[in-house]
Amino acid sequence: MYQISQMLRDQKSVIQNIMETSIISARRNQNTMVSPTEVELKLKTNEEDERKKLLSVLEKVEGAGEIIEEGGKRSLIFEGDLLEIHPDNYSAVQRKRGYLFNDGIMLAVWVTNRRGPQRYKFEAFYELSAVGVVVNIRDPDCPKHTFKLLIFPSIHLLQCPNQQDKDAWVNHVESLQKIIRNPIKSGFHGKVGNLESPTQEQNTGFPSIESERTKSPEGSMGMTSFQPPLPDWVLDIPEDLDVWIAQRNFTEAVDLYESFQEFLEVEPLTTILKEIKVKVEGRIKQLIEVLVGDLEINTPEKILQGGPRSIRKSIDLLIRLNRDNQASQLFLSHRSAYIKQRMKRLKSERQNQEYLGNLSEIFFTSIVETMKEYRKSFSATTANTAGLVVWVNNEVNGFSTSFCHQLFKSQCQLSSVSFAVGKFRRESQKLVETGMDVSYLVDSMLLPYVEQTVTDTKDKLVEAIRNRYKTQEEVELSMKFDDEISLNRMMTEMDELGVVNLQNYTKDKTSLELSSNTIAFAKSWLNFCENVMELSGPEWDPLLQSSICEVLLFELPHLEHVLNRARKKKDTKLIEMIEKDAVFVLNDVVTAGNQIYEKTMGVKCPQLIRIIEDSSLQSKKQQSPSKITRTRYTSPEYV
Repeated sequence: MYQISQMLRDQKSVIQNIMETSIISARRNQNTMVSPTEVELKLKTNEEDERKKLLSVLEKVEGAGEIIEEGGKRSLIFEGDLLEIHPDNYSAVQRKRGYLFNDGIMLAVWVTNRRGPQRYKFEAFYELSAVGVVVNIRDPDCPKHTFKLLIFPSIHLLQCPNQQDKDAWVNHVESLQKIIRNPIKSGFHGKVGNLESPTQEQNTGFPSIESERTKSPEGSMGMTSFQPPLPDWVLDIPEDLDVWIAQRNFTEAVDLYESFQEFLEVEPLTTILKEIKVKVEGRIKQLIEVLVGDLEINTPEKILQGGPRSIRKSIDLLIRLNRDNQASQLFLSHRSAYIKQRMKRLKSERQNQEYLGNLSEIFFTSIVETMKEYRKSFSATTANTAGLVVWVNNEVNGFSTSFCHQLFKSQCQLSSVSFAVGKFRRESQKLVETGMDVSYLVDSMLLPYVEQTVTDTKDKLVEAIRNRYKTQEEVELSMKFDDEISLNRMMTEMDELGVVNLQNYTKDKTSLELSSNTIAFAKSWLNFCENVMELSGPEWDPLLQSSICEVLLFELPHLEHVLNRARKKKDTKLIEMIEKDAVFVLNDVVTAGNQIYEKTMGVKCPQLIRIIEDSSLQSKKQQSPSKITRTRYTSPEYV
């Protein structure tokens, strides 16, 4: 609407000039010369009038000294009382005094408790090149005789006392802006002076042939240089950009800027075009500041609204303005804050490992979304890809550090660690689908903590084995239960761990032919195998294999030592029970552990197979002692 009204006023002024120009009436005689004294008197009178006007403004307005000091370059065109109206509810805000100079508008505030002749206080000065005027306000609730001053980034809604003052303000501002935009076309080649300058009486707007010959280097040849006028949209582009930015129509502003860039590529760069280019670059700088301000994190609580798509428009506009690196940094910073706020919203669970597992899912899902959205907005250049890779590494590194601090800050069980770490590593594999593998980074961060936890658990199992074999009575006692239900419950637990032949070792409905030490070892060792294998990985496999086998190798010498001691006593029942314990451990328990390993890794554990083959208990069962000589474990302290 502003552009339409501007075009209508331009057409009106052109028609008025045509009507005032007469072809038949006699023109002023060009040969009639004005005497030098008359010209000097007129100039001197105008200068004195301008000086008096500026001094009167200085006397009335407090703090306007800097504006009036430029009196040699600045002249007062119009002034009047104004009332500022609130643009939202149309309520009166403040009484003001407006001063229109040849290059800008000064607003002064009415002083209620004034002392002395100064009635107003200086508020602001705006250059005419940065001011856009909106005349027709089509809101029925808006007061009469009002007009808008669009001064980025604010809007001033001003009310005049009557319609005549409003028309005077609008006409003067538009006339001065035309002169500033195209001084040659308007007939002004120097600074913009008073609209009622005496030079207008001598110059009808059409430069004389003599003056053109004087200015042009081809004057001696009788030829004049001609430059085609610039299109109206090029002349109005600074004001149009102000309007679009003030109305937050950023897409239209960027489209207009790109059209202007295409125009510069095909047109010669004249003086006027250079000035317009400087003004346009200033407006684009302001637009970039607004877009950057929209992407900056001012209210973290509102960052969860919309997700990554909510900032796509601002990012795309910055990219179109050749701000790829800045847009990339702002996008990734925004996403970092988004991920942090989303994880903060997650409710804490009773069990820490479940909370950390959910936290890992949210984190890596958000990372995948960020990478997909980043590749939609940015081109696949080396610089952009490198920035994304660095950001992902930093985010994963920071989250891994926080994860380890929360999980391993206290003595936690291996089962909890296995659940949380397993979920963390599985979620990290989502990045592989996007073409980025961070498994090496995750494993390197977790390995020291996992190694310490596995080692501590292994030491506890070894200490438990040592304590169980200290008491001779517990070693010689078979496993008995209170009732058949308890026995069946035990058999179900062992079946879940992989021992399916426990019914072959039952003595009756409430007892087993195995010692309680052996059953306790089988349960603890198989649970240890399951928890450890949840941490399986290429780099962690040697640690996991050695931990599993060391616990087993500590149990077998104790079992063999008890068997040798029973043979010395020639206790047939004890020898029979210990031999069944050895068969149960080597055949059933180790087989179940090997199945757990094979289920995760795809192959059987070679160290467990070697332990079964090299065990002296296995050799005694298969061959007589005279036919084979193997290294035997004679003391439980060999480890």
